[in-house]
Amino acid sequence: MTKQELLEGKVFVTPSYYGVGDNTFKFEQVEEDNQRFITSETRSNDGNRVIIQRNELNVTKITDNTLSGFTWVFGKLFKIRYNLKDLRLYDDVRKYDDVRV
Repeated sequence: MTKQELLEGKVFVTPSYYGVGDNTFKFEQVEEDNQRFITSETRSNDGNRVIIQRNELNVTKITDNTLSGFTWVFGKLFKIRYNLKDLRLYDDVRKYDDVRV
């Protein structure tokens, strides 16, 4: 995935993506508040519809090569950094999914 694709809000998956039924993600931004975050999308069994969307990661920095951010789980802070090249566009991996409806 490229920085431009991320900023355009293209749907992507992480390296641990296992196929239909796993979460997808996308970058979102609220200009007025200067908020940047990654939302997690829970999809239908066929992967066509988003059923639940929630904030997954608060974005602190985006470079040409990396995405950095943080999240809280049960009061514990987790800092996360991904290489953009390791994130894959959902449309690219979806064609290889073994779709069971």
